[in-house]
Amino acid sequence: MTSAVIRPITISISALGGQGGAVLTQWIVDLAEASGFYAQSTSVPGVAQRTGATIYYVELFSKKVAEAAGKKPILALMPVPGDVDICIASELMEAGRAVERKFVSPNATTLISSTHRVYAISEKEKPGDARVDSNKVIGVMKKAAKTCITFDMQAAADETGSVISSVMFGALAGSHALPFPASDFEKTIRNTGRAVETNLKGFRLGFFRAENGDKKQSPTAKSIEAPAQEITTENWHQLIDYQDMAYANLYLDRVKNLQKSGLAGKALAEASRYLGLWMAFHDVIRVAELKTQKGRSALIRKEVQAKDDQITKPMEYFHPRWEEFCDILPKALGKYLETSKLSKWLLGWAFDKDRLIGTNTLMGFIPLYLLAGLKGWRIKSYRFERENIAIQIWLDLLPQIAACNPEAAFEVAQLPRLIKGYGKTHARGAARYDALIVLARTDMKSPDLAKHIRNAVTVALSDNSDAAFHQAMQQA
Repeated sequence: MTSAVIRPITISISALGGQGGAVLTQWIVDLAEASGFYAQSTSVPGVAQRTGATIYYVELFSKKVAEAAGKKPILALMPVPGDVDICIASELMEAGRAVERKFVSPNATTLISSTHRVYAISEKEKPGDARVDSNKVIGVMKKAAKTCITFDMQAAADETGSVISSVMFGALAGSHALPFPASDFEKTIRNTGRAVETNLKGFRLGFFRAENGDKKQSPTAKSIEAPAQEITTENWHQLIDYQDMAYANLYLDRVKNLQKSGLAGKALAEASRYLGLWMAFHDVIRVAELKTQKGRSALIRKEVQAKDDQITKPMEYFHPRWEEFCDILPKALGKYLETSKLSKWLLGWAFDKDRLIGTNTLMGFIPLYLLAGLKGWRIKSYRFERENIAIQIWLDLLPQIAACNPEAAFEVAQLPRLIKGYGKTHARGAARYDALIVLARTDMKSPDLAKHIRNAVTVALSDNSDAAFHQAMQQA
């Protein structure tokens, strides 16, 4: 007869840089050692995924059990697939990766994860919405784990003014996956002597959510269609901030004209949405304004969780191209300089490099502040004239298509979503938009127009290569 296998408690923690994974690991070690357990922790830094993900691993073993067996345990340094009791993730996709690595098993693992997202490069680099569906990931997690506890731990940290590590520690206590009472968890936090009351607030909310569930569990990553009136009101407020009341009222007049022309339903709602976004295009004036706006310093300090006695030195990344400099000049001058090879040869070199500007210094802040002050000049700029002409062409085309091809009008109403970003990304999107506007104008009455636009837009938003888009256009 063989004796029962005595094994340690195994805990895997996946956390991004700055989320307190090391702090959480140390709390667990301190808790276990104070409770009469051997505790060993290791960490393996990951590559630069987002802010850098690290896997922490902890093994705990009861000293009483070891003494009864007459030997000390030998604890492992890394998690083994199928042999992890508790898996904790500070962000949803890190939990998904733990499942993918087989660290989560349906007969053994308690999975504890935040549902908030820190988007990966692969999700952000594509011009369309390449975000992974959070609900699908959570569904896979629930099937993979013995017990699955999920809620937005970052929101809980923000709500209590604490840090996400304290919320995760509370969720671990609330899961009852460790043989220690909640009072011992709290004692561990108190013994550190650092931000005790704040960390306890985060701990207690994490404990409560783990025990009682969270109705705000998993926000879907897809946008929800809203009525045109709601969209229009929100855009109107945004455009007042972007330019002024007169510009915002011009937006309202344009939406009313679309409605009078017969555009209605989803097509009107989408046209209202993208008209507002287009009219608030980002030029270097807007970027400078956002970088120097009131409250930005306080927001940065909050995001990095800086203490009152700590100094923050934000560095803003800029790479304005020659063309973007020409954009804010008077119409005639901007057009001349942009198209003049000699001018670009003489002056363009000054714009062909990256810049890091510290907005916490006068030398960095004042030039951006003065640039932001050109806001009133924007409507006289070369860029404004070009955008305004393009917007009006689109607005004139929409009612014409709606009158003969309502399904295609809905697709054309969404075409401005191709125009986004800066530099080459913006130029590529604008070129594809122009090609589809020509297609819409020439094949206005075609019963297949909506399908062709939809297919071409799908390719444009998912593939940066011109060849794929050109092939889609040839099929139209």
